[in-house]
Amino acid sequence: DLEKWARDHFKVNSIEYRWSTHDMEGFDRVPFIGKFADRIYGATGFKGWGMTHGTVAGMIITDLIIGHDNPWRRLYDPKRSQLKTAGVQTITENVHVTKKFLASKLPSAKKEDFAALPEGEGQVIEIKGKKVAVYKDPQGNLHTRSAVCTHLGCEVNWNNAEKSWDCPCHGSRFDCKGKVIHAPAIKDLPQVNLDKE
Repeated sequence: DLEKWARDHFKVNSIEYRWSTHDMEGFDRVPFIGKFADRIYGATGFKGWGMTHGTVAGMIITDLIIGHDNPWRRLYDPKRSQLKTAGVQTITENVHVTKKFLASKLPSAKKEDFAALPEGEGQVIEIKGKKVAVYKDPQGNLHTRSAVCTHLGCEVNWNNAEKSWDCPCHGSRFDCKGKVIHAPAIKDLPQVNLDKE
């Protein structure tokens, strides 16, 4: 959408660089800053506002450590009441995850379809009932991994802009060859040998 808008409004010869991020946010869109446990302080959930909230975090955490009151402490408290404000969003998010999980169980493209896969792209293909993440590198070599996310079992999708396998359920990301690049997954996508399939 952004590329189309730019081309509609400006003379654009080519797109040389792309930038993206996967920003996390709290259930109420306010970061978690403060004491998480005994002697453990942290700050997370900035949703792209790291410069501002990083400064706020430094002020709040410093005050907590030295025992001074801070007027923003309660607003950002990681232990603030979640039940009242998080209920609807939690249900909405879980419905989204459930839809993605169930959709991943539907049939994918078949084995013969990856012959036409362009170099530098990926596709999820079904081989003997198994979902396989197939990436064809610029040299034409195929890299085949399980398409099942190692976090909780959703099917990964190919992200052509970043050349990565992304899990739509919880945000795990893997590089084009199946190596973990973003949690919550901590294990790489298992390799699949097409000769045995």
